[in-house]
Amino acid sequence: MKKKHFTLLLILLFGVIVPEVFAQGPTYNEWASVPNGTGPTVVIQDVLENDFIHGIPATLSNAHFVMVSSSSSYLSLDESNGSIIFENGPAPIGTYKLDYYFDSIGSFNDYYMATAYVNIGCDAVNAPIVTDVTSDCEMTNNTVTLEGLPSEGWNILDFENVVKTGTGTTTTLTNVIEGRHEYHVQSLQGCISQAAHVNTRFLIASVLSIYVDSDSNGVPSVGDVINYTATITNNSDCTITNITSGQNPHMNGLPIASLAPGESNNTNFTSSYTLTQTAINLGYIAPYFDFRGEVGLFGTVTSAYAISSFNLSNGIRMVAFVDSNANGIMDGDETPFTGGEFLYEVNNDGVTHRASSNRNVILYEPNPATSYDFSYSVFNPGFYGGLGTTLSFNDVTVANGSGITTYYFPLTIIPLKDAAVTLFGYGAPPRPGFTYTQRIHIHNSGNQLIDSGTLAFTKDDRLSITAISVTGTTATANGFTATFANLQPDEHRFIDVTLQVPTIPTIALGDVLTNSVSIAVADDAYALNNDDVSGQVVVGSYDPNDKAENHGGKVLYSAFTADDYLTYKIRFENTGTFPAEFVRVVDVLDDKLDETSVRMVDASHSYTLTRVGKELTWMFDDIQLPPSVANTNIGHGYLVFKVKPKTGYALGDVIPNIASIYFDFNPPIVTEPCVTEFVNTLATRDFALDNFRVSPNPVTNNLKVSNNNVIDTITVTSVLGQVVFEKTVNALDAVIDLSGLSHGVYLIKATSLSATKTLKIVKE
Repeated sequence: MKKKHFTLLLILLFGVIVPEVFAQGPTYNEWASVPNGTGPTVVIQDVLENDFIHGIPATLSNAHFVMVSSSSSYLSLDESNGSIIFENGPAPIGTYKLDYYFDSIGSFNDYYMATAYVNIGCDAVNAPIVTDVTSDCEMTNNTVTLEGLPSEGWNILDFENVVKTGTGTTTTLTNVIEGRHEYHVQSLQGCISQAAHVNTRFLIASVLSIYVDSDSNGVPSVGDVINYTATITNNSDCTITNITSGQNPHMNGLPIASLAPGESNNTNFTSSYTLTQTAINLGYIAPYFDFRGEVGLFGTVTSAYAISSFNLSNGIRMVAFVDSNANGIMDGDETPFTGGEFLYEVNNDGVTHRASSNRNVILYEPNPATSYDFSYSVFNPGFYGGLGTTLSFNDVTVANGSGITTYYFPLTIIPLKDAAVTLFGYGAPPRPGFTYTQRIHIHNSGNQLIDSGTLAFTKDDRLSITAISVTGTTATANGFTATFANLQPDEHRFIDVTLQVPTIPTIALGDVLTNSVSIAVADDAYALNNDDVSGQVVVGSYDPNDKAENHGGKVLYSAFTADDYLTYKIRFENTGTFPAEFVRVVDVLDDKLDETSVRMVDASHSYTLTRVGKELTWMFDDIQLPPSVANTNIGHGYLVFKVKPKTGYALGDVIPNIASIYFDFNPPIVTEPCVTEFVNTLATRDFALDNFRVSPNPVTNNLKVSNNNVIDTITVTSVLGQVVFEKTVNALDAVIDLSGLSHGVYLIKATSLSATKTLKIVKE
């Protein structure tokens, strides 16, 4: 998501200090208009002209980019110089768009997405002129007047959403909510104007950041301090009272009693942040602060980023690649290899860190005294046909001013074909009367081109298919088939299947809906990953931040083999009021799961996965996840991984698992337990614990448990799987004394009539 914030810019230079402390100015998508013709014609000279990376202007010298998609074959992005080219015309008259990603050279952590809009063959359509913005103090919304519209007719778009249709050169938009708006005019030809940008927030905040080099060593160091001062401005026609700082993070200072229209205050709110090694390695820190005020009986909210970039140029980049000509050098036509992980140890401390990514792995290191030992491990050397690599680098240090040093790990690969398929839920879980989506992930896990293949999807008998994201499929009695061609090595493709869930009583809450998929290609070397099954539980309502496993809570023991995986999906959603700069997901695996077998399947955004022992940490750096929008995927993210149970799993084994999701510097959101049990049969559903309840939750000392069937036992474990309490109950209810437990999150498991149920509790 391209950044679009309003904050102050400050660059502080003293001595040879490396950090640049700033807050970013506004950036917008590109727009251009071109006459219709055959081309080629350069319509936008440099798409990076108004883009930023951590608040620093993006240029060809500090950024690289790639085209993601175009709405037509008439537009293309020249990745060598950043220009957008129109060719192959003439084209149908209208507005076309081109999406592209860009990130910072050498970082591979700063993933952005942007869009360029191009009018082809359109009559002139001018941006609307904003002549008046009037605040409604009774409702805390606004009225916006626009002029300069085409008299014959128009649509007014706010970003890409039509908000009004009409004729005449002037119009007034009423009940405009607080926030930033991007108004376009769409003509009767379907052509779109440039934007008029309007900020209708009642409050506007900016944050000044000052970096303090505590040890005066000229480089960012643990213990350095960043001081923040906020300026709050009343942008409305109303008097705003009782203005306070929010909690995530909180700024110090007494509330501002009152601000008159147009008045500002820069003396009340201050804060500071002490630099950590995590922030140094990331290369920047980007907290945002929110502020709240009152307008009559209503509240108003605003936020501001305060981005501090440390401009680190010293670090280590690790790349494993397929050395097709066995010369030990990564040539231009050789590609990175993602079927393994980098292992490293810091200062010979004996702790092994394992890192992998869907991009590249880079470590920033400002301390020239820190040493690293590096090696690379292929997940399955026998399967990949490669000898892997025995290459390692020991006692590596990073000198100040050395820049980013790349260490290559060449892999020798024997030719091999392998197609893999995975099926998982995408978006909201199934609910009675609603549709939900299953995503098919096709992956060329081998190192050879797959010329062609066939896929078959089989749906649950109770469902009907309402949409498939690709064309050319062939319907079957219980699903569809599809063919594919030219699947490149390590290429990923996706098919989304939308399914209609029937209403109650045809379906019941708690039912498991099971769909399956299989794939077939010629000369496939590994058949065990050619099919997959996804089971999702029907729910009435759901937590947008959750964790689920593909078997729907029950695994048929007799059909599960040592080669099978449990596939987990962790979903996260920004339910706040401002974009999340980064998201961190932490999952400590249950003792019954084999941490060495963890393999990534998919993720919604660029990530780096680090594993230390049983603890998995995904970093979605600079994700810029916007606040979620109802009935869309805006503000949503996910990751999917698979892991094998350890040898010795048995019938009746229960594997609970939870995840902790961190948005920026906020406290974690801990998911409800995802519980998987190995069972004899999937034919019936256990109702013995449907009414199992615990209260209060959070609990201080005594926790009451109850059920409509006799509770046999209660077990409480930590999130690390350690049993901290066990009790035989043999009653419908009981009181559990948890006063001896430390504060934190625990899992409570009840058994009744051979059934089990696990819930999350919080001990205060």
